[in-house]
Amino acid sequence: MRRTRRLIPFSPASLAYASFLASCLATVAFPAGAATQPAAQTGAPSGAGTADEPSTEGRAVITADELSHDKNLDTVTARGKVEVQYQGRILLADTVNYQVTADRASATGNVIITELDGTTTFADFAELSGDLKEGFVREVKFLLTDGSRAAARTATRKTDASGNAITEMENAIYSPCDVCSDTPGSDTRIWQIKSKRVVHDQKAGDITYNDMWFELFGMPVAYTPYMSHPDPSVKRRSGFLPPSYRVNNQLGVGVNIPYFFVIDDQQDATLAIMPSTNENPVLSGEYRGVSRKASLAMSGSVTQDKDDQIRNHFKGKAVANLDNAYRVGADVNLTSDRTYMRRYRFGNQSYLTSRGYIEGFSRRSYASAEALYFQNLSSLATTRGDLPIAAPVASWNYSSEPGTRGAYTTVDITSAAVTRMSGTSSRRVSAEYGWHLPYIGPIGDVYRLDVGMSGDAYHVEDVMTGSGEYYTGAKGRVTPLAALTWSLPLERRNGQWTEVIRPIVQGVSTQGSTNPSEIPNEDSYAVEFDDTNLFSPNRFGGRDRIESGTRVSYGMEYTASHARVGAINALVGQSYRLSGTGHSAFPVNSGLDKDLSDVVGRMVLRPSSNLDLIYRFRADGETLDLHRSEAAVRVGPRALSLYTAYAQLDRAEDSSAILQKRQEASVTVQSQFSQYWLSQVGLRYDLADNGGPLEVGGTLAYEDECFGLALSVNRSYTYDVDYDGSFSVGLRFAFKTLGDFSTSSSGLGF
Repeated sequence: MRRTRRLIPFSPASLAYASFLASCLATVAFPAGAATQPAAQTGAPSGAGTADEPSTEGRAVITADELSHDKNLDTVTARGKVEVQYQGRILLADTVNYQVTADRASATGNVIITELDGTTTFADFAELSGDLKEGFVREVKFLLTDGSRAAARTATRKTDASGNAITEMENAIYSPCDVCSDTPGSDTRIWQIKSKRVVHDQKAGDITYNDMWFELFGMPVAYTPYMSHPDPSVKRRSGFLPPSYRVNNQLGVGVNIPYFFVIDDQQDATLAIMPSTNENPVLSGEYRGVSRKASLAMSGSVTQDKDDQIRNHFKGKAVANLDNAYRVGADVNLTSDRTYMRRYRFGNQSYLTSRGYIEGFSRRSYASAEALYFQNLSSLATTRGDLPIAAPVASWNYSSEPGTRGAYTTVDITSAAVTRMSGTSSRRVSAEYGWHLPYIGPIGDVYRLDVGMSGDAYHVEDVMTGSGEYYTGAKGRVTPLAALTWSLPLERRNGQWTEVIRPIVQGVSTQGSTNPSEIPNEDSYAVEFDDTNLFSPNRFGGRDRIESGTRVSYGMEYTASHARVGAINALVGQSYRLSGTGHSAFPVNSGLDKDLSDVVGRMVLRPSSNLDLIYRFRADGETLDLHRSEAAVRVGPRALSLYTAYAQLDRAEDSSAILQKRQEASVTVQSQFSQYWLSQVGLRYDLADNGGPLEVGGTLAYEDECFGLALSVNRSYTYDVDYDGSFSVGLRFAFKTLGDFSTSSSGLGF
């Protein structure tokens, strides 16, 4: 039989059944968001026809084995492998009928509809009135784009007196899970939802369920006679969120009950209360607001403990764009006392930093001004007085366009005011000008010349000088800088191996610069010499200390790579001070406190995708005794891998050393022992004198296409005033398209 292809003018009834089935899809969205996007506007064209055919714009294309028109019944019928295409949608059926007078369309026999987003609908029979207000579908099934499936015995659409569409589904079922049994004909899934009756009120945006069961592995485990939630078209709605549970030996058993408020399209808030058996309830909240040019987020908590102390914390972040080049913002982090956030599980920071700022951007420059406030949550006390308030802290940085020879200039202007209620305070203004010239020689040797001049002006208060007296007054310095860096990359290729050896030499001179004791050290206190700053013009991190004198740094870098074997990179280097007393500014055992520096280096080896080795070291420049070692090894495939790390730091036991002697190791074993199961066990241990375990824990997790489960156990050996470390057990369930449910317990007497 000859296939018939017809172009028919578009009318609402022509695609009534397709539109109806698409709307039915929303009714099976048991979890919000499981449904597809709304159908496209029916007035859009589907595309132009071929040169010898009339345009298909505004029309549906029907292909069938037989196409007939019964004038007596005024019915158009398409039979045999019927295919209807319109605006990217495709309808397949055995028979399609359109009753012109009654303005009703129906499709029967193996009805399959494919939507624009790939969602596929299957049904035995579908019928709908031409105005789309009423219709009926029998034995309907849905395959969603995310792999989820839904089905219903019948689906009926009606219109109430106000014109609102109500869709009812009988004996509905939904699940994103694959069949988990190999038995032919089995339909057992990890979880699914069944409901005797589902009603979708499109105007209200509500989906309600009657007699709903939640099944696990085919067994009903939860039942509710009634449940309601917003449909996928509702992005946000006020209501209770899933609770979370905690068990803790300090707080007891607690449950956190959150309520979500929708203020308007740009604002929302969450308010939660957490009662517990051993402490008074904790009230917490969160606010979020966003506009075209600004955003604001705030969160906090408050409680009155059993000692009648008011304890709280607050976090806030605000950003506002003044125009395309400037913005202002603030980050606020505060708490009532040092241990509150750790005790009530709101964070475990050592310091809280609050910051307000304004910044501007352009193509070649950046400017900022900010104010900083710090709050110490660590048990370690500062040796320089109270934590300061740094305000204002300002900077302006500029980099010019490269010239014809590649040279460019930089300008950096900074200022900082550091104020303490008790201790040293200072005001500083600094300016630096630099001229930089990169150059490649005729034999491939690479040069870089950096010339600059910087100046610092200070006004300080209560600074203890080297003589033991306190100084208040002005102080300044001017620092000229010249640095020349040379390297010669030498490459050799041998088969699939590529090797590069690169000797590097750098000379730096900052003659005339000093570090008078009247200038306090605020931003250059911690110094760590390693392979990352071997060739830096100034190994101090800030402006308060300058590495003066003349020195030469030298090193050798080796890189080898193979297409199949892997790659290796190694670097070793050292510095030698030719003149000046710049080494005196560095802490003892920092690696830079002598004319001949320590030797620093690294080695990164990756012979295959299943093996990584990283080693960093710093050794004494004369005896080669190790002062710092860091090693990390990852070995094994995903089925079973081992990661271990070791760190050893040797620092002098004096008051100027931020990091004292330390020796620590960690081991983690991870196994992806099946497609869905993952396990991990880890240990962190202090190897120093009087050391011990720092943290130990493990995780067992399962995740497939529709369900996730994670069990974690952790023991922390951190102690403070009213914080006794913790032993915690966490359990998390994740149901795809439904959400996550979690509970945790800690401090169970271990």
